[in-house]
Amino acid sequence: MTYEFERDLSSFVPTLFLSFGGVLHIGHGLVDDEGIVTLDSGHTPLEFAFFLEDIIAPWPQVQIILTTTLLRTLGAEKTIALLPDELRQRVVDTTRSRMVENIKSKTLSTIVYSTERRLTNWLAVDDGAWTVPRYAEHYLCTDSEAALDDSIMRRRLRIWLEHACE
Repeated sequence: MTYEFERDLSSFVPTLFLSFGGVLHIGHGLVDDEGIVTLDSGHTPLEFAFFLEDIIAPWPQVQIILTTTLLRTLGAEKTIALLPDELRQRVVDTTRSRMVENIKSKTLSTIVYSTERRLTNWLAVDDGAWTVPRYAEHYLCTDSEAALDDSIMRRRLRIWLEHACE
């Protein structure tokens, strides 16, 4: 089944490439036979999503592209359904068709995606990003043991959005 996105992707609108693990929660997602997501850390899935909701609330134009590896197991529709409404409504696409195993390839697939779609105003928020120097300003690398529970990361994201949404 193909997920139908409610919003169209815009190349100039501030765009967040969003991973879940190490960003919205601490730990890696495990999916059981019934599609229930638990984390290897024992933490609650998406426990820090409310931080992202709060941070992006002043800017309704911000769009989200999901890069989480849960897309591989759950597919787009079920993965997007995990998100709170405020975040779910901002999802304009996923990188599911480009999902890869290693960090370097994941980073490069984000760069290729943004280049192909001519995105100019984007930030990848991920705990495992491998940064290509030319694109370093497009990456916010979170601490996998803190995720968005880290006030410094939240401040950096807020500063990027203030600049991107001018």
